[in-house]
Amino acid sequence: ELSDSILVDFASIDPRLQDTRQLNFNIYPNPSDGHISIAVPKKGLYNIQIINFNGKVIYSTKQNLSLFATANELEFELARGTYTLQLTDEDGNVGVKKVVVK
Repeated sequence: ELSDSILVDFASIDPRLQDTRQLNFNIYPNPSDGHISIAVPKKGLYNIQIINFNGKVIYSTKQNLSLFATANELEFELARGTYTLQLTDEDGNVGVKKVVVK
């Protein structure tokens, strides 16, 4: 009796990523000249990271953000290009937005 071989491979997801929920937030203006405002769903301590096209974190800080986006203005010294802004709240919820600097 002949049979074909079957290769079965299993992929697993990092358990830390399974428990995270999507964090909805807004940034403006976008495109930007390096000044952006972040509007968050609730006030609190947030981890803010700017990631370049190569996946390297080029800016990272923790900051208390309020519900009023005008109070959450950040200024970056970034070269022209496209970046990723990753925001993580105190509960571990993560949100990601594309930021274009012109």
